[in-house]
Amino acid sequence: MSNYIILFISLSVFLHSCGPRSLEDCRDQAERVSRNLLYDLEKIETKDDLTRAIPKLRGHYTQLADLLIDAHSLKEGEITVYSPSHSLNEDLRKELVRVYSIDGGRELMEKAQREGLHRLNLYAPEMK
Repeated sequence: MSNYIILFISLSVFLHSCGPRSLEDCRDQAERVSRNLLYDLEKIETKDDLTRAIPKLRGHYTQLADLLIDAHSLKEGEITVYSPSHSLNEDLRKELVRVYSIDGGRELMEKAQREGLHRLNLYAPEMK
């Protein structure tokens, strides 16, 4: 699994010690997006399914990247990443491994993640 996929597994990223409402909002939105990502991954059975799902997956990854950037800005660089629930992270990991195992899955998933990673790299190159 590439470092990028590890990053996005963790991108069911949530903030530890969320104090202000706006950070709590980021956390809630990230959980919702992560659950939607999981739901869409679970529906993928074939390369054709994955190809059709790329726009939705790209949207989820882009939303998660934007939430990371927003949270980073709100917390002035003091982000602590943690998993909101072991089961959500584990379910995402299993689905990602399964989808990656589809013929051509790795390349298509990396295509779906590209825009989100690009946004993260523009915002904070040290987050690579």
